[in-house]
Amino acid sequence: MNILAVCADPGIPLDSTKGATVHVLDLWRALARQGDQVTGVAAWRGGGIPEIAVPGLSLRPVPSGGAAAADFPSRLRAEARLLAQSLRPDVVWERLALASDLGREVAEEAGVPLVVEVNAPIDEEATRFRRANVPDEARSAQLRLLAAADLVYCVSEALVPYARSRGADPALIRVLPNGVDTHAFAGPRIEPAGRLRVGYVGSFKPWHGVEVLIEAFCRAVLLGADLELVLVGEGPMRSGIEMFVEQSGLSDRVRFYGATPHEHVPTILRGVAIAVAPAPGDVDYYFSPLKVYEYAAAGCAIVAPRAGQVETRFRDGDDCRMVTPGSVAELTMVLTELSRDPDHRRRLGERARQRARREFDWSRVAARLREWTAPLLDGRPA
Repeated sequence: MNILAVCADPGIPLDSTKGATVHVLDLWRALARQGDQVTGVAAWRGGGIPEIAVPGLSLRPVPSGGAAAADFPSRLRAEARLLAQSLRPDVVWERLALASDLGREVAEEAGVPLVVEVNAPIDEEATRFRRANVPDEARSAQLRLLAAADLVYCVSEALVPYARSRGADPALIRVLPNGVDTHAFAGPRIEPAGRLRVGYVGSFKPWHGVEVLIEAFCRAVLLGADLELVLVGEGPMRSGIEMFVEQSGLSDRVRFYGATPHEHVPTILRGVAIAVAPAPGDVDYYFSPLKVYEYAAAGCAIVAPRAGQVETRFRDGDDCRMVTPGSVAELTMVLTELSRDPDHRRRLGERARQRARREFDWSRVAARLREWTAPLLDGRPA
């Protein structure tokens, strides 16, 4: 299958370390490893692009940083149309973006099916968390894209109503959670001597609840848990969290790694005993959390919210410990308990790693997508 994959969101550039970029590249790699020819076109801010090293996958970066930002939509459109003409793809793939129906346009011109991936309620996020005024044309673009799709797949069940409300045909919607490259996270555990290491990988944004983790960590230390915390990622809330840590007198126990190339994350996580995916209490948990699947693949003892896909894909007490979203008290208690029970930590981590290998690898995601897409190439429903 010859796939032209489009990511029109300038906030998901190929040279970023954020989770959305990791997701885009890992999915494209997985499809190429299944034998497809994948050409991915997306934003590029001028930095280094991760090495691909997968036969069948090629990237077409479109400048989007600095002076090129204003011209990015037109540049992306021109590049995608040229690629469609030269590559003659079998299918066009687009990750839902706030103001783009480029995939619809290119697929119609090429006379091929359109597959759309829905990762988040993007216009609602823009309004709630960035206080952005979403123009009517941006909303209309979503409607046009989803209405034209031959297959829409949502990464979580919670996103299905959103896709329907934005124009997707209910009969064409499927649910397929995200995955993880288990080979990248394979390798021995390397927990260092000394304080027990707690870890977090992700952005410092309101919907990820890092402040819940910080407060629980500080309380657990005050209760006698000999812990240190490593935080991998960036975001608008980082400066406030750094200030809280300093005021708590625990700066010597908290390390901020900042934006870190994803190829370094497996090594970091293999040195983490307890990996936490916090969540605030006032956010709908519509995510398919990449970080939790990576924690599992690395063999960490996972602590995650009792909500959404975590609750349906993991088993509390067996391969994960779950806490109520936003509950500092519960998270404090679980961190304290796990710090004192190395056997339980190891059992949780090993069972999570086994589940990741059996069920969460990106290869399974790619295989299911190919299964759903193949009928479209013959003009049949997905």
